[in-house]
Amino acid sequence: VREKSPRMTDIDEIPASISTRSRNSAPTEDELKLDPTVWEVAPLFFLRMPHGGCFLPPAHIIQTVFLLIANFFIQAAYCWWAVGYIQKRSVSDDKIQAILIERLTKWHHFSNVHQPTMETMTVRTCNENIWTVLEDTYQETSSYLQGFSWEGSLPGRVMASLALLVWTLLMTGEIHRTTKISWIIAKMDRDSDHKVGTRIQTEKDKDTYVVTCMSRRSKLAIIFLVQLPRLLVAFGLLAVGLWFLGTTYQTEDLLLNAVAFQVIKDVDELLFDALAPTDLAHRISCVTLRSPRPEMVNNLYKTSSMWLSRLTFVVVVLISCNFAMLNTIQDTVQELSDNLCSKKQDFTWTQHPITNFPVIAELTTDNVKNDRLDETLCFYEAQYNMLQAYAGFSNTDDNTSSLINGSSSLCTNKTSCGSLSLNQFRSLANYDRENALADTQYCVDNIVALHMTKTACENHAKLGKVWNQIDKCHDVKPLFECQAAQCSLTEPKKFQDHRGRTSEYDLSPEWMQIFLDLCPKSAGLCDEARDQQSATTNQQSTTNNQQSTTNFQSTTPPTTTSNSRRLDSNTVAMWRGSDEGGTASAMDAKVRIERLERESTKLRQQLHEERLRTQGVVQRLENANADLARQLEELQKTVLTISSQMQKKATAAPTED
Repeated sequence: VREKSPRMTDIDEIPASISTRSRNSAPTEDELKLDPTVWEVAPLFFLRMPHGGCFLPPAHIIQTVFLLIANFFIQAAYCWWAVGYIQKRSVSDDKIQAILIERLTKWHHFSNVHQPTMETMTVRTCNENIWTVLEDTYQETSSYLQGFSWEGSLPGRVMASLALLVWTLLMTGEIHRTTKISWIIAKMDRDSDHKVGTRIQTEKDKDTYVVTCMSRRSKLAIIFLVQLPRLLVAFGLLAVGLWFLGTTYQTEDLLLNAVAFQVIKDVDELLFDALAPTDLAHRISCVTLRSPRPEMVNNLYKTSSMWLSRLTFVVVVLISCNFAMLNTIQDTVQELSDNLCSKKQDFTWTQHPITNFPVIAELTTDNVKNDRLDETLCFYEAQYNMLQAYAGFSNTDDNTSSLINGSSSLCTNKTSCGSLSLNQFRSLANYDRENALADTQYCVDNIVALHMTKTACENHAKLGKVWNQIDKCHDVKPLFECQAAQCSLTEPKKFQDHRGRTSEYDLSPEWMQIFLDLCPKSAGLCDEARDQQSATTNQQSTTNNQQSTTNFQSTTPPTTTSNSRRLDSNTVAMWRGSDEGGTASAMDAKVRIERLERESTKLRQQLHEERLRTQGVVQRLENANADLARQLEELQKTVLTISSQMQKKATAAPTED
């Protein structure tokens, strides 16, 4: 029995601290102890005990074959998924161009400008003020392209190189072990009895099996059926892992993916630990492979050439990946970042109504201030505050809450307070501005909007003076007093002739439009819109009547002359009167139409006067209603005060007794 030193390990050389040889000498034999993995159980299929018989029972061989097949399919499935995932997530030129198109056509369009800040979606995305899919993409690209920082950040290329290094070292160890097992088996002495299998020398006290010889048939079977597939799987995992990590630009996923790939590499070990019998694990832990080392190889170990070869392999793989993948992904990520957030960001555009070509405007800070658009920011803030308050995300006072939910006594019209019914909501959503202004149900003063806007804008430096004079929509009416011979609210022309534009109030055209939209009824816009629509309808009716008259006249029979041919009886019969048999007179019809038009105009004037008188009565009733509401609130406060005083007196009386 050949003894096996208990200090032998599966390294290429024995450390000098535990070796009995001189420091300048090297071992003359290669020795490797098998690990409990599926791949390293396979060589035991061909081993025979010294006294005869197979080393592994048939049941263990069947189990090992099953685990080998399962290991192969699991690793192949992961590699197949990784290749498909790489192809799907690859950033192609078409995707990069699509992002640029999305940015220019959508992010910079005026409909997507953030009104409270007057910023485009590009500015908000690049400043990380909005949460979108492309904002996540920009964060990933900027993180990959960032430089060194003492705060713990590294460039994405450095992180990718570290991930590639970790994966290459893991797979280099696997490839080295596979080739070493193949080398030791190939250099073993041939079995003298030429039987299939091997002779095993045992040391019963230490329960150790040392394999020192093997037949040629067994060697070929192990190398081609076990070791070669294992080597191909190792190189396949190395290539797929390098491709996967080299094309990843999410820096937080690089090292995690490198470690995750190690799990795929260790599937054989996981399967063995989970499913292999305990006896099989014990047997493989006691097997050691040993073969003589040639003199030339021994000299290579002395000069550390074997270690340098592995180091060279790692360096070559990293350099190849750097030039083949990292340069490409760096350029791709840079182009992607440029299309997202480079060049001009603070411009917007809309489509010209006639040419359908883009019309561009700069959204710089100076332009916003010069056009006084910065004064309207609080109005858009008020819109958001209303939604926030209705959803319950902000604390509001009782007055604001009652206005929003429609329980306030000021909410005489439910379309201006609270929430609409679904039918009303759908009807209003399909209205355009012209139809909504002409509809008395929806053209009303919006009390909630006025209150929320005042709350958000009353502390503004230029608007505070105006808001101090406005408590309700009736107070907005003086802003739209005409300072010229004639004014129009439906076509205001920047409200140049209205009182709100004078130095007394000094409101911008945008704020005049806001006040007009908040209180269209009190400002007189609703009445003017309805009158204009009525006039348009009457004009169309008149045009239709004139067209009918023209058509009637065009069908009058022609007069005959002496040279004309006499009309036949059928033609004459067409123009007979129904009662008296006389010919129809076109002049009489025209006179009757003119008389009807005069009467219709007179009726319209009377109707307009009646409407004005009715509106005056309604306005007085609304004012009286508002006064009564205020008096009722004051009366309620007085009653509450008196009741609280009486309660205090009632509680104080027993104490005095």
